[in-house]
Amino acid sequence: SAQIDPNQPATHANIANVLVALNRVAESIAPAREAVRLAPNDSSFRVLLCRSLSLTNSHDEAISQCEEAVRLSDGALEALAASIAALRTAKRN
Repeated sequence: SAQIDPNQPATHANIANVLVALNRVAESIAPAREAVRLAPNDSSFRVLLCRSLSLTNSHDEAISQCEEAVRLSDGALEALAASIAALRTAKRN
């Protein structure tokens, strides 16, 4: 039978994605954080955490995670930069 490896960040990312899909966004933050903890240099897990945080109106931390994802990807993710700008706008409203 298939085993779930709690040391694999993708395991936690998958759980976070399922929780978001089930509209259990607040619950998705913990597994997203765990994915980042296990793979701090993987920008995709930071993007996932950014999304969960932004959906729960935790804009400051969402911005921070998105900015770190951009830094980790050498600034190549222009879409993330656009997300940061959108989050800042949402925070002001």
